[in-house]
Parts: sequence; structure tokens; C-alpha cells
Amino acid sequence: MKQEPRFIKQLFDTNFEHFITRKVAKVFYTIWIVLIVGFSALSVIGSLILIGSGQAQGFETLAILLGPLVGFLLLILVRLAFETSIALVLIAENTRPAAEEQKNLSQPSTDGGIGQATPQTGA
Repeated sequence: MKQEPRFIKQLFDTNFEHFITRKVAKVFYTIWIVLIVGFSALSVIGSLILIGSGQAQGFETLAILLGPLVGFLLLILVRLAFETSIALVLIAENTRPAAEEQKNLSQPSTDGGIGQATPQTGA
């Protein structure tokens, strides 16, 4: 099995032979979770502060309800985006060996054939 190059080398791989998506997805997804939960919490806390101070305009109750709901829906969309990108990378990683094998089979062989296996006769 081939050793994977280091992360920095993979990052500057202009031929895109090595994928970094699976390595960085966990970090970026965690950042998205923190941001979404943080902004949803700020929406609720800010609305409660406005209601408590008597400066409510009427939209605070709506913000208390919709802040977490919008955050939850956004988290689902972010998760779907990450899953899609990782699935595409997995497909590419899994089909690369088959594509290389197909390429090797289509190359001319040294005996003048087209690289196809010769049928063997059984005894």
C-alpha cells in the first residue's frame, strides 16, 4: 500500500491525485456547528434581553422561535453538503484503481496483442 504524502504536500498537489476533503471535513464541520449554535443562542438571548428590558418591538418572540429552527435547518444543509463532498471523494478514491486497471488493459502488450488475456485451455 502506498504511503500518503504529508498534508502540506497534498494541499499543493496541483494534479489533485490526493484528496484532503476527508481530513479537513471534521474540523470545518465542527466550526460550522459552533457558529450555528452560537448565532442561534445569541438570537434567543438577545430577544430575551430585549423582552426583559421592556424594549420589545414584537418580533422577539418570533426570533426566540425561529432562531433555533433556522439554525437547525442550516445545520442539516451544512451536513448534507459535507456528506455530498465526502461521498464524491470516496467514489473517486474507490474508482481510481479500476480506472488504472482499465488503462493498463488497454495498453498494447509486448507480444503484439492489445493487452487482453489469452484464453487458457484446460487439461
